[in-house]
Amino acid sequence: MSIEKAIENGFCVGCGVCKLALNNNIKISINEEGFYSANTRNGEKLNLASKLCPFSNDSQNETELGDKIYEDAKLKIDSRVGYYSNVYAGSVKDIKNKENSSSGGLTSWFIRKLLENKEVDAVIHVGQSESDSSLFEYKITESIEGVELKGNKKSRYYPVSLESIVDIIDSSEKKYVFVGIPCFVKAVRLAQTAGYLKNIKFCLSLLCGHMKSSAFAENLAWQVGVNPKNLREIDFRVKSPDLNANNYLIEVISDDERRVLERNFKLFGSDWGYGFFKHKACDFCDDLAGELADVTFGDAWLPKYIEDYQGTNIVVSRNNIFDSYLLKYSDELFIDTLNVDDFFDSQAANYRHRRDGLKTRIDKTPGWHPNKRLELSKSNISEKRADIYLYRYNLSRKSNFAFRIAKKLNTYLVFKLIMYPLVTKYEYKLRGFKYSLKYFLSLILPKFILKIVKK
Repeated sequence: MSIEKAIENGFCVGCGVCKLALNNNIKISINEEGFYSANTRNGEKLNLASKLCPFSNDSQNETELGDKIYEDAKLKIDSRVGYYSNVYAGSVKDIKNKENSSSGGLTSWFIRKLLENKEVDAVIHVGQSESDSSLFEYKITESIEGVELKGNKKSRYYPVSLESIVDIIDSSEKKYVFVGIPCFVKAVRLAQTAGYLKNIKFCLSLLCGHMKSSAFAENLAWQVGVNPKNLREIDFRVKSPDLNANNYLIEVISDDERRVLERNFKLFGSDWGYGFFKHKACDFCDDLAGELADVTFGDAWLPKYIEDYQGTNIVVSRNNIFDSYLLKYSDELFIDTLNVDDFFDSQAANYRHRRDGLKTRIDKTPGWHPNKRLELSKSNISEKRADIYLYRYNLSRKSNFAFRIAKKLNTYLVFKLIMYPLVTKYEYKLRGFKYSLKYFLSLILPKFILKIVKK
């Protein structure tokens, strides 16, 4: 069964949707790398579970699912975003709501409107965990007040699973809006084709650079003086009027209530281009735009919008209710109409790595891989570029290993000693000797010495 291949080869993202078919014959738990992963027992519905898995070769791909979902919607289609009606950039005018959102606040705004207009009864989303075993978890929230809570908003670069609530959702008579990253949205859509989760009326996707392990949060916290064992809360996106939208702060809270704020860019491993603590499946995912969602929300990383520190969303709509709400409630929003080229430009680096490098990773890495839409990948990549994609893939794998060793020895220095030379070599491959030397010196020399050297 292909779901077994996905699990055995590290491609299970722990979404938990397979539990709908397997019930107690599946267990989802955190593995040693800090990701949720399934452990299956032989069951009579393993064939069905394999069709629900987003990285199984027995399940339909995004193009096949999209053709069925949107066959009557009269939408446009583009290989970069799948089916779509419109592309927008915008934000809410309400300063408080915008301040408490990762980007422009449009995701929570749309959810609030769906609840107000009785289109749904509740939202399935990620929020701060109420248990001590994890920082974040999937929740079901029925009130507008609950949606607006700070702990239920913002980006959560942390592993989560639907395993504990997927049966509750499926057996409920309530109507839901689901919020998740593209592979989780795909899992929900696959479940719906098999007759499950029919009461999820809307799927909203968040743009995903890649999924992070629990080590990402721990790595940031450790550098500001909070040991992973003492990490209680983390806010990955704190806005500052002194910085651009893509240059934000993190806030870490320890068990003893100590709060630490620090610039994200100052912390080692915060650069998403390095792919530290990335899930293996993310390097074999070709859906960058949440192609199966009714609406996709992300950050508008475009020159026109980056200077606004409060953030701006970029949005791909595939649902006329969202489009109609933009007109109906236009006085509450700042909205620009864009096109697919703009969307691509806002996520260009992610497209290069994920789409252009996909065939290279499949051809050059050993073992089983999920079937992907290789027609979306470039076939004329230079050897230098292919080498960079492969090195970046291996850099991700080694970061997970190095952090496990550092935690076992309880010293962050071990992580630095392993990863500094590897990242310096990556910079050499990407930008040449002069830049890599400068980068390495910036890692090892105290700041006051660097200032003297620059002078």
